[in-house]
Amino acid sequence: MPFQNRRHTLFLLLLLAVILPVAQAGEQRPFLWEIEGETTSYMFGTIHLPDERVLALPAPVRAAFSASDAIYTEIPLDMITQLKASAAILLPEGESLRALLGPDLARRATAYVESKERDMDLFDRFTIWSFMLQLTLLDDYEKFLTGVPMDFSLYQQAVADGKQVAGLETLEEQLSLFTDLPTPDQAELLSQTLDQLESLQEKNESPAEQIIRIYLSGDLKALMEETLASTDMDSEVSRRFMDSLLKQRNLRMADRMAALLQKQPETSFFFAVGAAHFAGDDGLPTLLKQHGFKVHRLGAQPQPSPVALP
Repeated sequence: MPFQNRRHTLFLLLLLAVILPVAQAGEQRPFLWEIEGETTSYMFGTIHLPDERVLALPAPVRAAFSASDAIYTEIPLDMITQLKASAAILLPEGESLRALLGPDLARRATAYVESKERDMDLFDRFTIWSFMLQLTLLDDYEKFLTGVPMDFSLYQQAVADGKQVAGLETLEEQLSLFTDLPTPDQAELLSQTLDQLESLQEKNESPAEQIIRIYLSGDLKALMEETLASTDMDSEVSRRFMDSLLKQRNLRMADRMAALLQKQPETSFFFAVGAAHFAGDDGLPTLLKQHGFKVHRLGAQPQPSPVALP
């Protein structure tokens, strides 16, 4: 698969908790928070998928972006980082995804891929974790491969506007979520993902469209519930993975946001990270408040009680 068709694969990942965010910020309830200070800064919850509805940003988001001096995405999105990410999703030469999965899981994965009129051979060089992330996109695979995710669109606009651009994490930190998982753990998470996808298939529902509807509603509680529904929380592997994916990364990103805000109080920051990182007692708004910042959501109706992350 040529690079231009793979370059966003990693960033489709935090499809927040194995199969998450997709779509556009709702016109009335964008996932947008204001951070008060000497200069106002912002946090925006993104969707890591390309979709026309995603790119049509609501007016409050456009205004916040325009007013900001520095745009921080989850990881740097420069060409070198993208090239490294593209290489990381593939197995070493001579290794096969189907061989790693074993006969039973390989047959099950192949059956699902073929039910979407795709060829399993296309994925046989993928790592287990990167294949798992591809599965949720098969209903409209070409669009997802060639389109521009919201995060990258924001990065491109920031570069065009001459704004400072950077990442809150390194590529290596984000990749380690998956590369540090033993093969049996990756296989277990893949099996759980197939459980959910097969259930949706029986109901004739698209996983991407399901999340699009939730994201467009601006309902943070529903988004978090859907994130948690994508994994089996009775599984020790799932609990550890979700803790690393959300809670531990939130702590790290909040610490780095706070350090930037304290070190550069005259700079207006726009932090763009996946929307699932904003929910609950371990979410970024709560964590920044614990750092002493005043944070509130813009343009939002009153929210239900937050869901605490595991």
